[in-house]
Order: sequence, then structure tokens, then C-alpha cells
Amino acid sequence: MLKRDVFSKDEFKQMGKYFVFVHIDTDQQPAVSSNWGVRALPTIKFLKADASLIHEFLGYRPLPQFLQEMDKARQMGGK
Repeated sequence: MLKRDVFSKDEFKQMGKYFVFVHIDTDQQPAVSSNWGVRALPTIKFLKADASLIHEFLGYRPLPQFLQEMDKARQMGGK
């Protein structure tokens, strides 16, 4: 649903210029998800370049709410 309803939208792509995106397949990379404390899907984490956590949220968000979370992370990260 995220691919179709959020990631494919122009508004998301516009806000995306502030981020580098990484998708982790938790079935294929269980150690990575465990190391990052992923307990639910989707888990969205916003990190600084040094891997420190800026902001995160769990669960699906429709586009307007997802954009709000991105904006919050951008502000918290100083961009």
C-alpha cells in the first residue's frame, strides 16, 4: 500500500529530496531489523548521517499524514 498510495505520489517525491531512502526486507534481513528494534511493519525511521535517530513512526499513514511525519523529521534534523 505504501508503494501505491504514498511513494508513487508527486508530493512524496518532492519532499523526498531531503532524504535518502533505504528499504529493508525484514524476512531477508532479520538481523538488521532486530538490531534496529523493528517490531512492527511498517516501521519508518529517520536517521542522521551518523545513524542517530531523529524520528520514527509505526504503522501505515495515508499520504497527508506521511508527509507530516516527513516534515517533522526534516525540522528535527535541521533541514
